[in-house]
Amino acid sequence: MGYLLWVSCASAIVGSAMQIGLNIGAPNTPEKVIKAFYNHTYADQYGESISLSYLDFLWACTVGVFAAGAIVGSILNRVIIDKLGRKDTLLFNNCFGLVGSGLMGLAKAAKSYRMIIIGRFIVGISAGVNSTAAAIYLGEIAPLNIRGRLVLTMGMGIIVGTVITSILGLPSVLGTADLWPWVLSAPAFTSLFQLATLPFCPESPRHLYINLGCEHSAKRALIQFQHKSKVDRAIEDMMEEQSKQLKERNPNVRDMFSKSVLKIPTMICIILIIGQQFSIHQMLANYSTMLFSAVGFDLLESGSITIVMELCGIVGSFISIAIVEKVGRRILLMFNFSGMVLCNMVLFFSYLAGDRWLGNRYIFALAACCAKMTNRIGGNIANYVLPVELYSQGPRSIAGTICGLVRWLSYCAITFSSELMFKAMGVHMFLILAIPALCCCVFTFTMLPETKNRNFVDIVENFR
Repeated sequence: MGYLLWVSCASAIVGSAMQIGLNIGAPNTPEKVIKAFYNHTYADQYGESISLSYLDFLWACTVGVFAAGAIVGSILNRVIIDKLGRKDTLLFNNCFGLVGSGLMGLAKAAKSYRMIIIGRFIVGISAGVNSTAAAIYLGEIAPLNIRGRLVLTMGMGIIVGTVITSILGLPSVLGTADLWPWVLSAPAFTSLFQLATLPFCPESPRHLYINLGCEHSAKRALIQFQHKSKVDRAIEDMMEEQSKQLKERNPNVRDMFSKSVLKIPTMICIILIIGQQFSIHQMLANYSTMLFSAVGFDLLESGSITIVMELCGIVGSFISIAIVEKVGRRILLMFNFSGMVLCNMVLFFSYLAGDRWLGNRYIFALAACCAKMTNRIGGNIANYVLPVELYSQGPRSIAGTICGLVRWLSYCAITFSSELMFKAMGVHMFLILAIPALCCCVFTFTMLPETKNRNFVDIVENFR
């Protein structure tokens, strides 16, 4: 394998995946100092302090508008990913990343909290494009025997970025009244890294050969990415896929839900992505401090456990990358969903026991850490690997758009409903969230074919 394969992977992981993680976690740790800036700026403009309800509204907009931008970015993928190509889409997308980060970084100097909200929306667009385009690029440049590993680095990059920005936002680092703009603008450095490295990397060989018909350029790219002995076999696979694609017209959204060869994998991806998003993992990601405080931990302990939980997620990502090509996608997905069911049961009973035994809260914290690790071991297969592997070259970009849209809409829904669910159902929320996990485990066993070490043509034949 050529060194440019690893340069391309590093560029995609740092410039796309890690950028998503940095933007997701950026407002969380320095929340208090940013809210204080909102209050001070509002008072300067209107001559009175901001009301608590309006401050909460502005903060909800600041956090939630990122997901709204990601939905727009997912839709934008449909327009640009085939026209510009995978590599150029990623390069063009850095315009959104740099502009959005720049607006947030300059907000304090400009004394405008609106610049932060607008900037969050723009970097959200960048995240929506990155989450699909980078996964497709990694899946198409990867040799067959490590394809799953390379695509799963997307999930690892996101959680590493989240942890980094959480640390940067601490009061002892950059989370101060003077330095917090650097936390919000930190993702700009990942864009600059990608702009400095990705132009030297080849375009996806599959896009060059099947979409554009440039056989010579595709061969040259394959030689740079893989060992020369494997190039001829890769070209044969692409020729076979191209011949099948020429017999069919380019699919549209309607085809994705009507033609059997497209409908089945689309429904598999949608169901598993929704099941993955509507899990205790997302609840822990957004409201961990609230949950840990509810079982008896103080604020400092809750923050420490949250960091440990995120580190467990990183460990889970590394485990997933290490074993995915050995045990396969189906087993890891079933492990993820069955593990979510078990963790939900433990969380339910330990929370229900309350303060009857001092050890209950530690069991609750341990279950939360296990849920995070379990999710990272198998959950990202549904988010990133399946939308790449279950489709041939023609429908892959529109499939990525649909899956990205479903992923970010589900993320919005669970983010905004989690606190309401907890207040309405209390401890029974853990039982409710166990149901979709159990259903998805059974669904994975019965409906999902194994894709490990199989080329795209062979995988698609399962659905004909």
